[in-house]
Formats: sequence, structure tokens, C-alpha cells
Amino acid sequence: MSAVSEIISQLEMSIPMLEAAIPQIVNRRENETALQRLVQVGDIFQDAKFAAVDTDIPEIGALLKILANGKSPALSTSAFQIFVLEILEELVKVYQQMSSGNNPNGNFSAIKTAGDFMLRYADRLMVRYKIRVEFEPEYEGKYLRAFQVLKELQDTARFLVVTPDISVDPQADLNSGLEIEILSQETPKTLHELVSGVLEVKAVQVFSEQKSMVVYHLDPPEVEGSFDQRYQAYLS
Repeated sequence: MSAVSEIISQLEMSIPMLEAAIPQIVNRRENETALQRLVQVGDIFQDAKFAAVDTDIPEIGALLKILANGKSPALSTSAFQIFVLEILEELVKVYQQMSSGNNPNGNFSAIKTAGDFMLRYADRLMVRYKIRVEFEPEYEGKYLRAFQVLKELQDTARFLVVTPDISVDPQADLNSGLEIEILSQETPKTLHELVSGVLEVKAVQVFSEQKSMVVYHLDPPEVEGSFDQRYQAYLS
């Protein structure tokens, strides 16, 4: 079997494993099967033959193994999901090119950089979200429910903007809902569940930056007088 055929065969093994792992890593700290699949894929990538496709692939394989085996804090972030998804997308592209008899033309450099950053700053990696909350229109205690929504997010978020700012104006008009911008390590699904579990919440929308524009933020230091510090004190 030629080296190209071996690589194609290994891609045919690794791509389905990544496809199976991605839905499972929503609860990845508890999902050992998904983590084992990532370790297996990492082992495949470290085969010297993959260096001929792209020199970054063996290093990405090593990163996958370290993050999965070490139960890194990065595993609990949506950034990790994006990292795995981008690996899968590039592998599919390379597989299609090689299966068609063309030279592989993947772009793994940016993925490796993201993986290096994730490994180094795993415990501080956050994604920016905007959450829109709509309350039951006939309910009169919207301020109380807005406070409870923010309280639910307190332990998992750094607050950037809250509109209207109920910490300043308890009589703020909430008939049009509440909009919250945060930094968080949680997934959109987890944030949606936290907010939608509050009584009298009618609808919740969670927006993250588009994948092509995602910026991984580092958990900012505590700054005296910052918006987040003011809100943490208000909620306490």
C-alpha cells in the first residue's frame, strides 16, 4: 500500500471518530468515550506520514492527546468544540482532495495556534456572548425575575453590559426584555438552560460570535470599579 493510500485509509478512520465525538463533548468532562476518540485521533495524527501532508498535523495530534488525557479546563469551553470542529473540516477537505488524486492543500496553521493558546491559557479561556431575555408580558414582577436571571449567571460569567441596567434603575422598563453581554467558559446550551429555568421567562436567545470571527478572550483581572465588579457586588 502506498503512503497516500495509507493516509487516505487513516483519514477514513479518524474523520468518523471526530464526527462522533463532537456531539458528545457538550458534556465532555463526563463523556469518557468522546475523550478516548480524541486520544485515538491524536495517535493517528502523530504518524510521521501526516507530516508530509502538513507539518502541523502531528503537533495538533499531540495537542488533542494532551488536552483530552489531562482533562484540561479547556474541555469545558465552547472554544474547544470550535477547535475540534475546525480540525474535522480541514481533514474532510484534505481527504476529498487526496481521494480525487489531487495534492492536499489544508490550512492547519491557525488551528495549531488556537490549540497552543488553549493549552497555555485553558483555565482562563472565555467566549463573548449576548443573551436576550423576554419575560411574560402580563407578569408585573419583571425586575425580580431579571435579578434572578443575572444571579443564575453570576458564577459562570463576567458581566460586560446589561441593558437596561437594573442595578442603577430598579424601575427600568423591562417590557422589551433584558439584554446581557458576558464573557463565559460555558457553552450556549448551558447558558440557555440557566436562564430559561427562571420563572416567568418566556424566551431566551443566546448569541456567540460567528465561528469565522470568534475571538478567544482571557478572563480579565479584577479591576476596582469595573462594570463586572459592580454587578458582582450588586448581586451579592
